[in-house]
Amino acid sequence: MTRKAKTSKTDIILYERPILKGMLILALPIFLSNILKSFHDMVDLIFLARMNATEAQIASSIAAINIHFPTYAFFLAIGTGLGVAAVTIVSQYLGAKRPDLARTYASRITLFTLITGAVITLLMYVLAPTIVRLMGAKGDTYTYGVEYFQIRAFEIIPVFLFITYQSIRQAEGKTTLPGIINITGVIINAFLTWLFVNKLDMGVAGAGWSTLIGQSIGLPFFIYGLFFSKKNVTVDIKEFKFDEKTTKDIFKVMFPATLATALNSLGFMIIQSRLLYFGDDVTAGFSAGNRISQLVSNSFASVSTVLATYIGNNVGNNNPTRAKESYWTALVFMTVSSLIVSVLFIFIREYLIFILVSKSISENILEVAKTFSLWLLLVQPMVAIMWCDNSYFNGSGHAKYTFISGMLRLWVIRIPLTFLLGYLFPQLTYNVIWIVMIISNVLNLIINVFLKRRVSLERTVTFDE
Repeated sequence: MTRKAKTSKTDIILYERPILKGMLILALPIFLSNILKSFHDMVDLIFLARMNATEAQIASSIAAINIHFPTYAFFLAIGTGLGVAAVTIVSQYLGAKRPDLARTYASRITLFTLITGAVITLLMYVLAPTIVRLMGAKGDTYTYGVEYFQIRAFEIIPVFLFITYQSIRQAEGKTTLPGIINITGVIINAFLTWLFVNKLDMGVAGAGWSTLIGQSIGLPFFIYGLFFSKKNVTVDIKEFKFDEKTTKDIFKVMFPATLATALNSLGFMIIQSRLLYFGDDVTAGFSAGNRISQLVSNSFASVSTVLATYIGNNVGNNNPTRAKESYWTALVFMTVSSLIVSVLFIFIREYLIFILVSKSISENILEVAKTFSLWLLLVQPMVAIMWCDNSYFNGSGHAKYTFISGMLRLWVIRIPLTFLLGYLFPQLTYNVIWIVMIISNVLNLIINVFLKRRVSLERTVTFDE
């Protein structure tokens, strides 16, 4: 009896039905990785909230790592943009049956990754004191913030390389090994954070060092995968050179994605500095509420990640009908699923907050966390739709619309409204943050409807050598 040939990942993306089944198969490793990533983002908070210190020091420690979050995303913007370029360009060339050009562009993107990673490591380390001060941190929050920033600056190159490696594999539809590497790093980070913070009393520095080690532990594996794999797209060191055409093609996708991520993160840094205006308790409470909502959003991000691959491959294969069908399939699944999970989390959010920051935390932090987690969870279905829209734009090679959408939501609507309503209605205090968040998200969904009408699902890559 002959064995049935195993369906390739590319065939799953291009031909297999039902589409949702293929998406979920490819999304599962990313889903597991993202779930652990959510816990990874919570690890520092969990152990710092229980360290041997005063209540004020604990609040300052939590505030310090919270202001790091949007700042880190700002510095990570170029790596994120290169990842979008890798998924978009490599997936379209693979869909068009041109693995040779896929390898060429993967190599050039890796070169950009190494150069920009080194530059950003230096900038993040040197500018840490200035950034933390500009965000309004004072006293222990400032001291802890600078320490945490400078330690984690050294993980930029490993993280950039992993993003590129993961994006190339996602373009192929091969998500398992990157997920395993990511999961391993998260588990190691959790163990080391417990050891450094709660057993060795290293405080915020211990949280920083454990994260650095966890983020870097997989470096040998994805370097091997990028350069020496026999079964996957690899990079060729002979292609580590610049030429006008490939550089232009990469920047065409990378630049708007990078700019969108950077300005988005900068906007959240401004909002974070606004939270610091209301004190460390409000910042710490927001941090706990935000981590809970991210547990939901990161879970379903796996499907939107795979969606970009589906759209890129099918556009490259000249099948816009399947690309659009993939979008609607992912949209319905993510919206319904996020709604169900968010409602469940709303009822158990107080227990989740206690897990994050312990029952001994101040009543002020608890009340802020409960308020923010409620409203952040309520908007998760909207977030799911926006993520699908971004995958639609990026996968089709129109990352400029991701940029336009993000800028209008944050810089035209959310930030101006935050300060305007705060000025007109000072009695709202920190509640203005979530009120404006809901308004900006609703308006953004309307904006995206018009932007999607401008997207033509045609190849954006070229084939001249």
